[in-house]
Amino acid sequence: MELDHIVIRTPNRSALLTDLTHRFGLAALRGFTLNGVTYSEGVRFSNSQFIDVFDHPSEKPKFEPLLAFKGDIAHIETIAAKHGWSARTHFRTEFPKESRPPWSTLSFRRGQGLISSIFFIEYEENLSAWTAGPYNGDLYDRHLSPDIATELKAAKYYTVDLSKAQAQLRALSEEPVPLLELHSAEGSDPGLKSILIQKQGVAASEWSHAAFDSA
Repeated sequence: MELDHIVIRTPNRSALLTDLTHRFGLAALRGFTLNGVTYSEGVRFSNSQFIDVFDHPSEKPKFEPLLAFKGDIAHIETIAAKHGWSARTHFRTEFPKESRPPWSTLSFRRGQGLISSIFFIEYEENLSAWTAGPYNGDLYDRHLSPDIATELKAAKYYTVDLSKAQAQLRALSEEPVPLLELHSAEGSDPGLKSILIQKQGVAASEWSHAAFDSA
């Protein structure tokens, strides 16, 4: 179970990306693009993880970040069924060919603890699957290596029920999950609160999306 990327929705996409790129020397890369309109941009780290930042209207309720993990969708479906977790799967073959994503996903419905803040992604390895226009931005190019050695060191997730979150992770993966740190929320709102980023030759620095949650 490997952290693949983090999805952030914000009414301040441009300001958030400017902060990330200037602070850590990363390049802003094009993500999801449809009919010539770019709906997401992000940054990619030298240890392969990336952040995908989408626009989110300020008048809508805040959208908490989601953690995407690589995984075998059929295997995760079996685990979800065993534990009675409500999940929804989107196989790439369900989409029209001209807009078909080069991946399938499984997400968990809200209100189920930690798992409601994560989803699983299974990539299609056939290169022909990566030709659809909406998904051929550099952000999604897994072979792209940033010029600057800047790594995502940890994603810090806070939960009101630490033992439940730990049990869910054990059910999903027998091995410890790299880069994911679980912490007790101790009365505060749960969710992904910050990530730890380290630029080569510089001490790791904590970064949060929270400053960009409101317009």
